[in-house]
Amino acid sequence: MSDATDTPAADPARDLLDCFFASCESAFRFLEAAHGFARFGGLVSFQKGRKIIMPARGYGGGVFHALTRYEKGSQAVEIFYAGDRFTLEGHLYFDFVDKLDFTDILQAARKNDSASGTASWLTRKNALKDKIGAMGACFEKHKTLFLDPDRALIQRAFLIRAKRLEDAVRAQYKRDLEDASLRAARAFSDKDYRRVVAILTPHERNLGGAERKKLERARRFLLGPA
Repeated sequence: MSDATDTPAADPARDLLDCFFASCESAFRFLEAAHGFARFGGLVSFQKGRKIIMPARGYGGGVFHALTRYEKGSQAVEIFYAGDRFTLEGHLYFDFVDKLDFTDILQAARKNDSASGTASWLTRKNALKDKIGAMGACFEKHKTLFLDPDRALIQRAFLIRAKRLEDAVRAQYKRDLEDASLRAARAFSDKDYRRVVAILTPHERNLGGAERKKLERARRFLLGPA
């Protein structure tokens, strides 16, 4: 009789990967059956700036980046699942380089369907399967927009994407500036003026009045009396 400890423990990440690939195959099967796309997928790594896709069976643990990709000519549909925040995304390519999110196309067409959007913290198989199923159903519902958009729609979608990325960069910089202000205030309170200067100088052009005065005072303290 085998002891229970002889049975290897289940790997939750391996289970999520299996669920991801099976759910994509099911939810987006219409791309192969009705539209002539070829499907492949695996784990993504980057080597010398190139995206390399390896078989998922080679997963050895840790953070994963999984991809199911459908291709036809220069057009591609990607469903991407990243294990750092368990985020699911849908991407479109109309050439071999530039990508759009599913939501970019829908917004350009003035459509609203939350099922197309990115979702994070999908750490349960049922939630992951349901989200992929909803994404696939959304894609099939709007397949003409996704698979055969006119040039004007694609151009609007790229403008929307550029604006979204710019807003994200601005929001991240604002968070970084707020964090720098807090860290500089603590350093100033500790009379660590070198650290104040090191923290605030990279943001000098965008500092508010209080932070700018703090930086000027820290520099004067470092220089000492005239």
